[in-house]
Amino acid sequence: MASFYGSVIPLGPNSVGTRELKDEAVTTQKLANDSVTTEKIKDGAVTEEKLAEDSITESKIKDSAVTESRLAENSVTESKIQNDAITGDKIKDGEVGENELANDSVTTEKIKDGAVTEEKLAEEFAKKVNDTKAKIDALSITVEEPTLIIKTTVTEDGA
Repeated sequence: MASFYGSVIPLGPNSVGTRELKDEAVTTQKLANDSVTTEKIKDGAVTEEKLAEDSITESKIKDSAVTESRLAENSVTESKIQNDAITGDKIKDGEVGENELANDSVTTEKIKDGAVTEEKLAEEFAKKVNDTKAKIDALSITVEEPTLIIKTTVTEDGA
């Protein structure tokens, strides 16, 4: 139906098309709820500028869609890493040095048997150990052949 100076004029099916619409005649207010569907949106038409702030939520991100190449430099901070999330197999060999170890973090129980060798000890301490070892090796105990001394006592009765 169309209105013409207050009169209602019936329109036939498909009688109004794109050519009959004035420029900017279809406005947001004239669109019925749910009238713009996915099929009606041109591919590539929804761009970053068209997205409202905070419009993309976690539930809208496809599993495995955020990859390393999509992360900004320094975007993963300590507060974003779950406790116990980084395991030994995730640490590159040789990457943990003395600066990364907390004070008192290496205890006797954590040192592998045989892992601390003379070469790993401070030079002065190793020298003291070697000197002590040499002194112990130099100690010798001489045991002479035992001598058996028999004392006899003679009593008046001759016993």
